[in-house]
Amino acid sequence: MTIRTFLFTISFACIISGCDLLDDNNPKPEIPGKIVFSKIENANGNAGTQIYKMNTDGSGLKKLTNFNKNSAFEPSWSPDGSKIVFTTSKKSSVHSSSIYLMNADGSNKRPMKINDNEIGLPYTGRHPVWSPDGSKIAFESGYSSIRVYDFEADSVTNVNNSWGAWDPAWSPDGSKLAFSTKAAYADSVRSGYYRDIYTIELESGRLTRITETGNAVEPKWSPDGRFISYQTAVGGVQAYLYDSETDSHKIILPDFRTSGGVQWSKDGTILYIRASGYEKAADQSRFYKFSDGEYELIHIELDPFKPTGGSYKWYN
Repeated sequence: MTIRTFLFTISFACIISGCDLLDDNNPKPEIPGKIVFSKIENANGNAGTQIYKMNTDGSGLKKLTNFNKNSAFEPSWSPDGSKIVFTTSKKSSVHSSSIYLMNADGSNKRPMKINDNEIGLPYTGRHPVWSPDGSKIAFESGYSSIRVYDFEADSVTNVNNSWGAWDPAWSPDGSKLAFSTKAAYADSVRSGYYRDIYTIELESGRLTRITETGNAVEPKWSPDGRFISYQTAVGGVQAYLYDSETDSHKIILPDFRTSGGVQWSKDGTILYIRASGYEKAADQSRFYKFSDGEYELIHIELDPFKPTGGSYKWYN
């Protein structure tokens, strides 16, 4: 399979939606080609991030959140495009989670009431991601572990019992999660920021270690399940591909000083990557198309908007 790569130095997020806590006025799914992202802004002297959406050509910009003195970030579409789950620093009460849901047009914002079944208090969460069928959301809990919320069962499952886990990512069929963890370094002098990528089969609990570099984060599955992209901090932040068929690892963009935040196109043939340090243009918002070792610069006019901050995903 030929994989093309698009790079850009802006940080934005695109996403997908659907479910039953999800039954809120039956919002219509978004049209493909939308981007949802978090933007750093300074309102009334309070620096933070809010969530916006726009078309892929930069038109149709719309602000979706406006939490005064609180940030909103890490948006993720439900698979049908009708809803967005996101993280916020806003907590309306002791029984509110830091994970919120809203319709794709920004209406009906509400906290997900995800409680710890053992102690009855809400989980604080980060990096929420929808399962491919829209029935579950995986997230990082405040205890540095990966949890999965099931909408139909209205229950939370602890996926990993290891010490410290982040960056959950669903396999295309929803049977596995990839994540980064420092479990292998818990008793080591290297415990600090050291992490590796693992996958876990949700039904059996079987763990597979994917990397052994000690600095691998942010795994993302390819749509066919063959590849897992991830980032390392070896010689600067770089994006890599793991090939499950050959059990091999390959750097994606060796000519860039910094690259990461990989997202896959729906057909798995294009990679979108946030990157800098190529042609001394690290401060410019731009895309690069990569195929067969050739880079092609593609300009996208976003001025005067210039979105910054946060992760990004594509809804295609």
